[in-house]
Amino acid sequence: MNLISSYSGFLHKTSLIKLFIKKPFKMCDLEEKSPTNSVVLPPSYTSITPCESFPDTTCGILTWHTLLSHPTTPTADLIADIAVCPAKTGRLCPHRHTQAEVYYILRGRGEVTIDGMKHQVTEGSTVVEMVECLGASGINPSVCPTTVYVPSNAEHGVVNTDESTELRWFYVFATSSFADVVYRFSKDEQVDL
Repeated sequence: MNLISSYSGFLHKTSLIKLFIKKPFKMCDLEEKSPTNSVVLPPSYTSITPCESFPDTTCGILTWHTLLSHPTTPTADLIADIAVCPAKTGRLCPHRHTQAEVYYILRGRGEVTIDGMKHQVTEGSTVVEMVECLGASGINPSVCPTTVYVPSNAEHGVVNTDESTELRWFYVFATSSFADVVYRFSKDEQVDL
């Protein structure tokens, strides 16, 4: 993402988010070391704010909306986003980052690969299906997990396997700002032989 669009996106998001914060605050409050205000974003938030994407497709074909991230929101300790891979071509290329991450599949179906292991994911899996998937008889790939935990520094990527529906997921990192998350794409890493 280029700096100009990031900055203008930041200004736009900041002005919109001020409308949805439960406790009144001033912009200077965003610079506090440990902000703790509650924030409630409306269901329309992702349709009234611009999405972000990588500057080229070598990192993936997807968009995302940052929901919670300091200093755009007066929050701490967690960031939350929603990502979307379009039907047919959508993907997030294999990468790593220091922070562990959690995905929750909201729409569509796809494949998440973590450290070489492929996992089919889909929306709407129930708790019963999750128990069946992780049950005593071993992993049942026909019952797809909705929630995915990605350990710290694990190589992982996402592919939309649906020909007609976007793959949309909610994801969370245990850090205060999206700027703390450094994506290291596998295509860019040196391999020592």
